Amino acid sequence: EEDEELRVLDGRLTVFVGGRRIELAAGDSWVSPGGIPHTYRAETSSVRLVASTAVPAPGRYEDFLRAVAEPSAMSPDDEANLTVLAGANRITVLAEPGALPA
Repeated sequence: EEDEELRVLDGRLTVFVGGRRIELAAGDSWVSPGGIPHTYRAETSSVRLVASTAVPAPGRYEDFLRAVAEPSAMSPDDEANLTVLAGANRITVLAEPGALPA
């Protein structure tokens, strides 16, 4: 529901939002508008970034980010846990971590 600002400190990142693909490098920023599905992918072996947004449950948001940091197949228990973490911050998960738009 809220905008999410991404600021890349090191490395390169691709943001997929609203049918667009935005390439970001160190020093670049992007604001993903609230309510529009988005995801992003590291394009270098490591990326340092700052992601800022307004959330009702900051601790659960941090847990959510850790849960989706590494692309992986999810078990039913993983999916249930991710749903709880996302729901605490009004996030709707549209695909498994690592899935990218076609």
